[in-house]
Amino acid sequence: MENFYINIKASDEHLRFVFMTGVTKFSKVSVFSKLNNLRDITMSEAFATMYGYTQDEVEHYFGGRIDALADKNKVDRIEYRLEIQKWYNGFRFNEEAQTVYNPVSLGMFFIENGKFSNYWFSTGSPSFIFKVLKQQEFDFYKEIKDEIEGVILDSFDVTNMSILPLLLQTGYLTIESGSMMMGKPFYKLNFPNYEIENSFQAYFVSSLEERNPIKVTSEIAKLQRAMLANDTTTMHEVLKSHIAAIPYANRSHMEENYQNIIYSVFRLLGAEIHNEVHMNNGRIDTVIVNRDHIYIFEFKMGQSAKVAIAQIKEKGYATPYLSDGKPITLIGINFSKKKRNIVEWLEEEMS
Repeated sequence: MENFYINIKASDEHLRFVFMTGVTKFSKVSVFSKLNNLRDITMSEAFATMYGYTQDEVEHYFGGRIDALADKNKVDRIEYRLEIQKWYNGFRFNEEAQTVYNPVSLGMFFIENGKFSNYWFSTGSPSFIFKVLKQQEFDFYKEIKDEIEGVILDSFDVTNMSILPLLLQTGYLTIESGSMMMGKPFYKLNFPNYEIENSFQAYFVSSLEERNPIKVTSEIAKLQRAMLANDTTTMHEVLKSHIAAIPYANRSHMEENYQNIIYSVFRLLGAEIHNEVHMNNGRIDTVIVNRDHIYIFEFKMGQSAKVAIAQIKEKGYATPYLSDGKPITLIGINFSKKKRNIVEWLEEEMS
């Protein structure tokens, strides 16, 4: 790439406008020093909506098409718009900017007559991303819960790759919000939409387990049916199957991997799931809010499921959810370092 950059810089007097784009940006590394007179607009508010469709643009240019598809599929027009937003909107390139739709996904959505699918994700292979995740033993869900300093996102060094800038620049994460602390910008990152989150979760789980994503998604369907039926026995079996699939070499941080697997699997269901919920007197490991049921999980390593249930009760983890009026199931899970899986599963209904 150095020769390419040198020739562009040498032709400066003949060039009025040069625009370069790519999957990632390279800065503060030797290869990019050959062309150091460009303006980086990656996170500039002035350009944040140039390369995606805003909601107003979607309504202006595609509103009639959306209405026709809604009528054809016999669904409410407003609800149909909200579903399209959920799937394809959500990319934000500056904390003050509007979110934009992925033009590839939206275009394919119209070409396929309103069929919801993971169009953009399927255009490339994410195997490199997950290879880096595994190499760095990155606790993905813990890291994206916290705000990160803007300077971390502002550079990309091919010799020492940091996973969060890589995920942001490749489109798997986007800016959810921003704030200033002690004169420095901080950002909260998240998945931009359902298309990206759903696909990412499937590949993340299959990467941890080193199994084909198709096998993962078939088991997810089984788990989804179990949740709808409040079949905790099947839930237990499916989770054990996923954990058993984690290769021995990937278990150096077993508890984190187990929690990541469980969290990812339930996120794939489309269920409302909260990990490490902080309360005034403790922290709930996982809460799942289904359409007609709530599950509160507490995980233990080498202790007992009975201890986990006792902790839920003692700390009053169910208290914030009592007003929902839904049945609440407390589930204590004990992992074994020796057997490398769930060895105890104890559940109790809130009376």
